[in-house]
Amino acid sequence: MIQEALRTYFGEAVYVPSDEERRLFTAAFDEAAQTPERIRDWDQVRAALRVEQ
Repeated sequence: MIQEALRTYFGEAVYVPSDEERRLFTAAFDEAAQTPERIRDWDQVRAALRVEQ
């Protein structure tokens, strides 16, 4: 109850995705379910980004 009161008092922002963001999330999750071999972990993503720089 105290945590909720503090959140209300300080006006902590709550993230609410837009309809477009929800659509993109759903599409990404559907693609991941259909092609799990394309899923990369964060180390792979970071390495790829370093190569691109």
